[in-house]
Amino acid sequence: MNLFIRLAVFILFALGVYFIPWWFLFVAVFVFMVIKRTVLFELLVPVFMADVIYGVPISRFHNFQFVSTSILIVMLAIVFIIKKYIRN
Repeated sequence: MNLFIRLAVFILFALGVYFIPWWFLFVAVFVFMVIKRTVLFELLVPVFMADVIYGVPISRFHNFQFVSTSILIVMLAIVFIIKKYIRN
């Protein structure tokens, strides 16, 4: 994938983490990764930063603070696994 597209997605995602609801942003990024058949590992940085800044231990997650980071890691793993089954 083009470096310009990867950089644009990274910047939009980094800004979106702070301004767009998390569920909408994660769904949009997941759909983008599936359509483009690429795994964007660089998106871990803004999600981890948002978890460090805004993450709060929640009792339903057994006082785990990094829920968004865990969700993104699972999404990256799913895209990594299914991208070989999608036609080029």
